[in-house]
Amino acid sequence: LTVTGTPTTAINSVTYTPGGNVEDGSLLYLNAAGAQLMSISFTDLEPVTDLVPAATLTINGTNANNAINYSQGSVATNGLVSIDGFESMEFSNKTSLILNGQAGSDTFNLNNPSTPAGLTGITVNGGDPTASDTVVVNGTTNADTINFLPTAADGGTITGLGPTITLATVEGVTINCQGGTDILQETTPAGLTYLTLTPGADATQGSVTARVTNGGPLLPMNYVGFD
Repeated sequence: LTVTGTPTTAINSVTYTPGGNVEDGSLLYLNAAGAQLMSISFTDLEPVTDLVPAATLTINGTNANNAINYSQGSVATNGLVSIDGFESMEFSNKTSLILNGQAGSDTFNLNNPSTPAGLTGITVNGGDPTASDTVVVNGTTNADTINFLPTAADGGTITGLGPTITLATVEGVTINCQGGTDILQETTPAGLTYLTLTPGADATQGSVTARVTNGGPLLPMNYVGFD
C-alpha cells in the first residue's frame, strides 16, 4: 500500500495503528481542526508507505510488549518504523514523528543515520507501565556531538543526531555512540543538580544518574560505544 499526493486540504496528522493480525492495520488522516479527511483499513498488505505531506505522523504500538524500531527506509529521504511482526511503515514529508508504546514493557530502537525529508522531531511515549520502557538511541560512525538533557524522572531530550528526540514516560535510555571520536555531554536543568558517573566494563561505556536538590531523580542515561 502506497499513499502519495498533495491534497487540497492540508493534512495535519496521519495515524498508523496495527490491527488484530500482523498483516492488518489502519491509517487515519485528520485536518488541523481534527476532522477526518480519509481513513484506510487494510489486510494482507505489505509493506505500507506514506509520502503525503503532513505535520505529524503518529505510530501506535499495541498493549503487548513491543519492539519498536526506527531506521532508514528504502532511500535516505525516507524513514521506516516497524513494530514486532506487524506491517512496517515507510514515510517521508512529515515534520514530527510520534511513537506511542501504549501498555506493555516496550523497547524502542532509534537507528537512522539519515534524516527523512521534512522531519525535525521525534517523540517517544513509553506509556504504561511506568517502570519498564526503554529507549536505545544510536549515533553514527562519524564524529557526533550528542547532548542529553534529562527533564524528569521519565523524560528528557537528545540532540545532535538529526531530529530532536523527546522522551516521555520512559524509564531507561541508552546512547550507543558507535565510535567515531564523539562528544557526549549531559546538560542539567536549571538549579543545583548532583551527577554520578559510574564507569562500565571499559572506557567506552558507563552510566550517569542525576538528582535535583530537594527533588527526585532525573532520567538516568547509559552509554556504550563511546570513543
